Amino acid sequence: MLGFLQIIYPSFKYYFLNAVTTNILLLQILSYSPIVLSTIFMIYIGRYYQGSMTKRAILALINGRILAFILKGILFYFLIQWFVGYSLKNPNVLYVIADYTSWIVNIFTDINTNTEGLYKYYYVYVIPTLRDTALKIILTMMLFAVFPYLTIFFKSSINRSKKYKIKKEYENY
Repeated sequence: MLGFLQIIYPSFKYYFLNAVTTNILLLQILSYSPIVLSTIFMIYIGRYYQGSMTKRAILALINGRILAFILKGILFYFLIQWFVGYSLKNPNVLYVIADYTSWIVNIFTDINTNTEGLYKYYYVYVIPTLRDTALKIILTMMLFAVFPYLTIFFKSSINRSKKYKIKKEYENY
């Protein structure tokens, strides 16, 4: 749901509600918080990257996470691209979505929306932002998939160099 709000909310704020930077920042933080928290957890687990069994277990966990993030990012990217292409080729699909949305809005709120206005809003503002959002989502999924992997190897190389330095100093003593 947050990904969908991330697609529609910025254009809605810019054109209808005079966007406030703190609101946009809060929306961005909320939409990326599960990925960021998962990344922080993986970095924390990287502290225990020492024994051979522990290394294999952590690598299996991170490899599964990387694969899941990359597949989700690619799937979501192609799903959005397909939807954009399909809706631009068949404008009736957008009209049906606008009609359904106006029906839902009229049930739950007192705002009287018309289908033509929502159709123009979808066509003019939402559909063009879908491509940018799809690209942002796939890039952030790739970044947050690879970042813990790199930090674990960076930490392990630092630990290895410290151990090697201590070993050399001990031998020279």
